[in-house]
Amino acid sequence: MKVTQHLWFEKGMGAAISFHAALIPGSSIGSISTIPADTPSGPAGSVKIAAFTLGDQRYMAIEAGPLDPFNHSFSIILQCDDQAEIDRLWDALKEGGSVEQCGWLEDRWGFPGRSFPGASAS
Repeated sequence: MKVTQHLWFEKGMGAAISFHAALIPGSSIGSISTIPADTPSGPAGSVKIAAFTLGDQRYMAIEAGPLDPFNHSFSIILQCDDQAEIDRLWDALKEGGSVEQCGWLEDRWGFPGRSFPGASAS
């Protein structure tokens, strides 16, 4: 069995995935495709799906219009090797987003997360 996290984007899924995959070491985009048939979320060609990894975690995503916005009940936490890595990630993720209390932020797509020092998994 494999477990994969799933994200629902209202819009901007491709840009968000590309941004995060380029920012986080060990990340890659497996596929991004458009569903050719009509769906309950929209007409043919309006729904996109993607498979990608961030670090060592697998994700799937869909871009299919508004449903529920992202919130802190599901977020990404990045354990960094040093303060320089924290600063690099923080500066990139907060651009176009918003900084919150207690070391949290939302990126420009509204996805919450934080980074902190910690031993990286080897």
